[in-house]
Amino acid sequence: MSDLLITGGPEESLQYGSSALGIDATSILPFERVSPDQYPAFVRENDATLSFPEKLIMMLMHIEHVCISTGRRPEEEAIHWTNSGDAFVVRDENRLSAVWLRVFFGDTKYSSFTRKLYRWSFHKISPSVYNLDRNQVTIFGSINFHREQKHLVLQMESQTAAKQRRSIMAQQRKIKQQQLLKNKETKTSFNVVPQIDQQADSSSDTLLDGFAKERVPKPVNTKSSPNRLSTHDPHIDVMERLQKGLVLANFLREGGYQGSLLNFQRLLEHNGTLHSLDAGVIASSASIADQPSFAMQLLKQRIQQQEVQYERMQMQALAAIIRNRFAQE
Repeated sequence: MSDLLITGGPEESLQYGSSALGIDATSILPFERVSPDQYPAFVRENDATLSFPEKLIMMLMHIEHVCISTGRRPEEEAIHWTNSGDAFVVRDENRLSAVWLRVFFGDTKYSSFTRKLYRWSFHKISPSVYNLDRNQVTIFGSINFHREQKHLVLQMESQTAAKQRRSIMAQQRKIKQQQLLKNKETKTSFNVVPQIDQQADSSSDTLLDGFAKERVPKPVNTKSSPNRLSTHDPHIDVMERLQKGLVLANFLREGGYQGSLLNFQRLLEHNGTLHSLDAGVIASSASIADQPSFAMQLLKQRIQQQEVQYERMQMQALAAIIRNRFAQE
């Protein structure tokens, strides 16, 4: 630190006090009535009543005043305002601790200084915003901390550890509520078919039954007794629906949709519950694809209207039903 800083710097300023200057320490921003070169003395006199942001802004204003008085550039100091005055730059942590923090914040280490910054809602700003090198400087700022609007510091509050914990817990509750709501909406869309899609569902299901009727082999439950075969088993319909879905996926050549259904097929085959599809099922899709019709367009339109997602969810449920049913036998 140059001896030039003594004039208007911390050492000379310490001989003054706010009482001697006739300053009303209870006014809103009393330090504004004091010359910046007297800020160190004012802080020492009113340390108990000044907040951290008030001391910080006084320190920055004092350093700026010293630079102007001595003809030095702010960039030569350990800490200084940005050109816009909406943040401040730390260039030399060691020098900042040894000189200015000692004057305005007592025996405070730089690590303690930064913790207080975060506690008072300051945050780091990327040096690139101010065209500075991130390897050489650290920049802090706050929406209520500005060189040209000093009164904003009165709106700043300290975030104690308890407040921080409550804030974190509140955020966690909010995230949990959003997740529960999302799960509820997903469950609702899974169980309820929108009315607006019922007509399209009916048309495409009819067509699906038509071109798959003679091509999809009927699943045979070899474990069923004669009595059980004589009774309609809803799970057989499930198998038929799953196999028809495979035909539809192959026909439309929807990569993601087809991949999901084939995964279900492999899963069921692994459990021994799904017979291999007849070769004609896959082969038939090629010939059908060459016969454009209004009905085919309906199917494609249905896929484009996000019915693929609904069908995928439906197939997941069907696969689960089949797997659970055969697991019990």
